Amino acid sequence: MDEAAFVAQMQANGSPGFEVRPETNHDQKYVIKYIAPVLPNKEAVGLDISFEKGRREAANRARETNTPQLTPRILLVQDAMKEPGSCCCARCFIARDRATGSFAGWVYAPFVGRNLLQDLTPNQEQRL
Repeated sequence: MDEAAFVAQMQANGSPGFEVRPETNHDQKYVIKYIAPVLPNKEAVGLDISFEKGRREAANRARETNTPQLTPRILLVQDAMKEPGSCCCARCFIARDRATGSFAGWVYAPFVGRNLLQDLTPNQEQRL
């Protein structure tokens, strides 16, 4: 599906302001279609994660190795404080059987470092 058709489909399916951003010259786009919870993460919807090398490479490694991959330190578009964070990408399949299933996309979980590491016990803090 080309980008214009994809955007039209997303807009018709309940995302009226949906757009792909930023513009890139990559042949493949890795666009965030859905995210939960929506309100605090709305800035991420429509983001083409291929725009940044670390995100793109983590997504590619997750697809190729079938193992979850963590991006290097990044700034998340939905974090108003612009503090360091990362994302974990895991390959997602259409069929239930991973051996025969076809690639459908990624499950993509953002982590803001401050939020991920707060409220650790002293023992957890030492280990990390």
